[in-house]
Amino acid sequence: MVDPHVREDERIQGGHGIGLSKTTLGQQRFRQAMLERYGEACAFTGPQPPGALEAAHLYLYSTNPEHDLRGGLLLRSDLHALFDRYLITIDPDTWSIQIGPDLKRYPDLAELDGQPVRLPQEIRPRHKYVEDHALTARATWKQELPDTNCHSPWWLKLWSAEISVGRRHQPISR
Repeated sequence: MVDPHVREDERIQGGHGIGLSKTTLGQQRFRQAMLERYGEACAFTGPQPPGALEAAHLYLYSTNPEHDLRGGLLLRSDLHALFDRYLITIDPDTWSIQIGPDLKRYPDLAELDGQPVRLPQEIRPRHKYVEDHALTARATWKQELPDTNCHSPWWLKLWSAEISVGRRHQPISR
C-alpha cells in the first residue's frame, strides 16, 4: 500500500527478488572458533557485544577456501568491511593498526591509527598472513603496482594484473 502523504520523488521502488548467492561453508563454525580463541573482543577496539563481531580472514578465502584458525581475527562488522577492502591493516613489525589515507578524515577511525592490536602475543595470527595483508593494503594506498618479479604471493600478482587492466579488486568474502 502506497502512503498518499509521501511525494513520488521521495519514494524508491522496493520489493524482493529471488537470486543465487555463494555461501562460505563453515563460516559460522569459524566465527565460533574465533570467539573461543579471542573472547568477545574486537582485535582493534576491545570488548564488544558478540552480535557486532565477525570472523575476518587475513587471507583471501576465495583462493584458499579453508578456515585456518591462525589466519583469522574477530573484528567489529564495520572494521571488518574496511579490513576486507584493504583500507585498514596491521603493521606486521609493530602489531599496531594502520589506517589508509582515505580514512584519516574520519576522527573515530583516525584515532585507531598506530594503536596496538588487542591480542595477546601467544594467540596472534600467523605473521605471514598479517604481512601479506599489510603489503597489499599499502600497495593499494599508494596506487602503485608492486614489483611482480619479486617473491610476492601469487594473489598479489593477480591483484596487480587486475589493477593494470583497470579493474580494482574489492573482495566480497574472505
